[in-house]
Amino acid sequence: TGKSYTIATVAAEQVLRGKSVLIVAHTDVAVDVIADKLQQQFQLGSSLIRAGSPQFIKVLKNQIDEMLHGQHPASDEAVSDRLLLNAKQQLNTVTRQQTKMEAGFIHHCRHAIRRGQKLATLQQGQSRWRLGFYNWAYRAGIKQFAQQWHELDKLTALIAQKEDLSLKYLQLATHYRLNQLLKHKRSTLVSFASALRARQSAKQLDGFYKTDFDALKQTFPIWLSSLASLHKVLPMEQQMFDLVIIDEATQANIAACLPALQRAKAALVVGDSKQLRHFSFLSRAKQTQIQTQLGLAADCRGLMSYRDASMLDLVSQSLASQSQVVFLNEHFRSKPELIQFSNQQFYQGMLKIMQHRPCTSSGHLHRVHVTGSRDSKGINAIEAEALIQKLSQLIDEQENALV
Repeated sequence: TGKSYTIATVAAEQVLRGKSVLIVAHTDVAVDVIADKLQQQFQLGSSLIRAGSPQFIKVLKNQIDEMLHGQHPASDEAVSDRLLLNAKQQLNTVTRQQTKMEAGFIHHCRHAIRRGQKLATLQQGQSRWRLGFYNWAYRAGIKQFAQQWHELDKLTALIAQKEDLSLKYLQLATHYRLNQLLKHKRSTLVSFASALRARQSAKQLDGFYKTDFDALKQTFPIWLSSLASLHKVLPMEQQMFDLVIIDEATQANIAACLPALQRAKAALVVGDSKQLRHFSFLSRAKQTQIQTQLGLAADCRGLMSYRDASMLDLVSQSLASQSQVVFLNEHFRSKPELIQFSNQQFYQGMLKIMQHRPCTSSGHLHRVHVTGSRDSKGINAIEAEALIQKLSQLIDEQENALV
């Protein structure tokens, strides 16, 4: 449902507000997906640090060297207050035009639907003279509905223009911020670059931790790291970032997220309770022993269960207001027939399947009932054999089709 894209847009918006963002996830893959969106779709590669990656220090050093040597758009003196203000005003003007045009288009669509329903009622009533009179009396208004296709084309063009202006404004705001930093805190970046050039990794990290992180966050307001690598790249400083975003929170255990929350002034926790959950090798007996030693009340133990509760579970049970919960309901990725199954079985039909077409069939999912039950090891041999037989059949059919 576009969780990664939503995280990227939230991070970009925070940058425009002059805020710093830390994005973490259980896996490096999830972090890389968001980093790629920020770099490719929002062109914010110069504003982010993919911390914890093997080339982390090298990439960071190269980026700072380019800034100091004037080989960066932020070094351009033409990035002025007036230029930034003009870009923002253009964006606001197009946004107001879009809002007005959308309201008019929705109004005409609702009007057209009412007319259509009226016509359908007259046709079903088989009253020819009433239907003819209605078509004659309202012929001018009905013809006007055809003009809405032209209005829709205008609206689509306006949305594309808004996206271009948004990207332009984001780039100018980013370059302006870095321009001001180079003007007033260049010495801080010089010191930091010197620390990074140290050959020994221990000296690199020591110089890194002594850095003025406020200046560094102005240079790179977006930081991304896996939860496991966080301690290697950032000092344990309280409320270090304006916003910390935890992705794939269903797969993240509570303990692993605590260092990220320690660095947060505010947090956004993203996940899907229906997806794969985290797993733990901590025995239930050992967990109960630890909970008793720490004096956890019995009614809190479920909430603080390392084995059973994910970060998403903890947040869900702790929120005081439903207004703090946002459900992303527009689905783009799967085949309509496949996601429709999950939509009905798990999401109470609340997902909007955006790629659905009226003509799509339901032939992508077939239920096969087999007998059998799980043995002591949790294996249903009859079910497994039926699955292998079906896969073999599909492979044979594909091979024959290629011949």
